[in-house]
Amino acid sequence: MSEMVGSKPFAAPEVYEEDYTEKCDLYSMGILFIALVTGKLYDEHQKAPAEQKRLFNASRWLDRAGPGALELAKQMIAPEAERCSAQEALEMSLFSERASPGACCVIH
Repeated sequence: MSEMVGSKPFAAPEVYEEDYTEKCDLYSMGILFIALVTGKLYDEHQKAPAEQKRLFNASRWLDRAGPGALELAKQMIAPEAERCSAQEALEMSLFSERASPGACCVIH
């Protein structure tokens, strides 16, 4: 994993350094998840605090994606050392059988 591949808006920061792990895929999925929920493409270099606040508005996420969705999105786009793995993402409350009605449920 040392080549720069993928679509620029969805590529994890470490991809540009050409030294990354499989967690770069979680970052890309996180960017897509944010876009699907908010209708906006997340840009980590976006400096406007007001726009970031709107993008990660907790009530918007709860209404549109259910409990645990915002937490999962933030974990997926965290710096690589702090980013969740695919297994950890699946274990989060959004995908749990214990999630509230209407939330995603993955049984494995």
